[in-house]
Amino acid sequence: MVRKIIFIILMAFSSPSFGDFYYKDYAALRDSFETSKQEINSKIVEANKRYINSLNSYQSCSSDRWRVAFSSVVPEIDKRRLSLGDYKRNALLQSGKLNSEWLMTAREHKISKVQKDQDISDFYYWYQGHIELSKQGPLHELEIYIVAISKLSGVYEKMSLACQGDPEAAKSYDLVESGIRGLLDEVFSLIGKIV
Repeated sequence: MVRKIIFIILMAFSSPSFGDFYYKDYAALRDSFETSKQEINSKIVEANKRYINSLNSYQSCSSDRWRVAFSSVVPEIDKRRLSLGDYKRNALLQSGKLNSEWLMTAREHKISKVQKDQDISDFYYWYQGHIELSKQGPLHELEIYIVAISKLSGVYEKMSLACQGDPEAAKSYDLVESGIRGLLDEVFSLIGKIV
């Protein structure tokens, strides 16, 4: 009997406390979430670079024939790019609001000064929900932005290839134009807007 009591006491002192368990889980969740956000930001930077490169490539087109042919498409691309920019700004604004909410709630729980034996289970469960809101809301929208801006890049890349005399692209303007309009429609089916 005495051995059992000593064993229970030793286990209690050697195992992490209830509060410590939640803090470690919170820290792991926070770090994983921050990594996800950084990955999305890196993808946005890459997608924006690709778009700028594809635009520059098309703007260096010296074929009057193709520049005239695409003159009706370029304004449509611009409209979609502007709407896509608004879409991204809104997602970033929502992300900023959620981040402010996290900072405020973390301050209320004095999370930066948590002691090892403190129980932060209520904050931990709130934080799990907060991450889900972010993933289903602004972070998901930013991922959609990445796909959509990539499609616009694809449009300029197609146009640039046609300008450079690519045999496939130059075979038929009608095919190129319908392909471009299809890509443009895909952009707005992603973000749920029609221009």
